[in-house]
Amino acid sequence: MSKIPHMISYEELISHRLKSYDLPKISALLAENGYSTIRFCDDWEAADFMAQHIDGKQVLRILLKGRLYFAKKYIGKGLHICFRDCDQWYVYPHDEMLSSIFDQIGIIANTKSWDEGVYHFPSLSVEIKKLLIPYRLS
Repeated sequence: MSKIPHMISYEELISHRLKSYDLPKISALLAENGYSTIRFCDDWEAADFMAQHIDGKQVLRILLKGRLYFAKKYIGKGLHICFRDCDQWYVYPHDEMLSSIFDQIGIIANTKSWDEGVYHFPSLSVEIKKLLIPYRLS
């Protein structure tokens, strides 16, 4: 049997390898919260994977991103976005969180990025972290 290579750090990964790294991590956290996950070979209606709760009623279509992210093309599709900030994971309903940020913080509206259809946050402010509390996985 060959030797298992050294552990890698997240920072070593190139962008197209991040989903392969992130999906088992988030799947384990979701499992602890009663969900099982199924990865899609190709994006299915923009989702990377599905998470079904053990109650058999809740099914989430989830898109993996590298940060807090919104896109006009995702509005009305019932998607959840999953991302990691340091060692903390979040899974939030795209449309609900977008509305909260518009209503409570208002920093997306009338920006060039949003006019072009996408807005993302390279870092999270204290205000935004407060809005994300209900969507934090523990």
